[in-house]
Amino acid sequence: REVRPFILRHPDFDAFRQQARAPFDDWREAWRPRLWALTQGAHPKPLIQELSEDLLTRYADTPLLDPYDLYQRLMDYWDEIMQDDVYLIVGEGWRKAAQPRVLVKTEVYEGGKKKERYAESPDLTVGKVKYKMDLIPPELVARRYFPEAVDNIAMLELEAESAASALEAFIEEESGEDGLLAEALDEKGKITQKSLKARLREIQGESGFEEETRAMRRALKLMEEKRRAEKTLREARKALDEAVLRQYAALTEGEIKALVVDDKWLAALADAVTEEIERAAQRLAARVSELAERYEEPLPQIEQEAAALRAKVVGHLRRMGFNLDVRAETRPEVVL
Repeated sequence: REVRPFILRHPDFDAFRQQARAPFDDWREAWRPRLWALTQGAHPKPLIQELSEDLLTRYADTPLLDPYDLYQRLMDYWDEIMQDDVYLIVGEGWRKAAQPRVLVKTEVYEGGKKKERYAESPDLTVGKVKYKMDLIPPELVARRYFPEAVDNIAMLELEAESAASALEAFIEEESGEDGLLAEALDEKGKITQKSLKARLREIQGESGFEEETRAMRRALKLMEEKRRAEKTLREARKALDEAVLRQYAALTEGEIKALVVDDKWLAALADAVTEEIERAAQRLAARVSELAERYEEPLPQIEQEAAALRAKVVGHLRRMGFNLDVRAETRPEVVL
């Protein structure tokens, strides 16, 4: 039986996780005020040097964890995301850095033709206007200020996926050669609302098509349910996007700092530390599991099995005419 799940749920492993997380929690509480205090004109390079060296020091004596793994996770996050954020803040200030930018198309030439393209991918689209949020991703604003709308959209997504799956499964089942929807396929071999209605008109008033009619009406109903679910989801997303965009303009400097420092930077680093702790726990659990499998069979049982095998060998050799001197706890000696 697999023992790793039991090992990972053991109280000692929970204690290890708490012990391994404690230096990060202390580091976070120590540096949070410093990060909140970033001002325009500050110097980012000394900041990351002090941040990383302090994290390295705090994890120097933590068992099972390599402090340089955690140091590298911090440096990777700095290089990929945090560095740009900090330079933006010290260059423009918290308020200006947090405001959305309207994206404008630029002219490019493709295949000798002039076309208009967006140079960046938008983070949010409201109406026909596309926005780039350099400092605060829209999902952070949505999660902090509109959690009920976020949860509602997650539920609506599941409902839309369920409606789409139900329709797809029904059409797949009934559109084969002998299926009830086979005669409703269009010229491209697809089942559409148009092809279903055309087939219904074709057999209207005819006898013997009752089962096929019910199947087509069932398909039309599933299509309508899918359409309604997707429409409701689009409307909910649109309302949330509009609310999020309005929220950016209403953010105070303190709210901006909470979103950036707490919800973005420190939350991402906490996830990275948790991943490293879990990776160490998995390695240790795998080693313990390996040892458990290796010593699963007790020594007396192994000795008993070895004695039985030894007796079989002796019996075979005697039948072959060999003289054997068999001593306890030794291998049989063959006398020629």
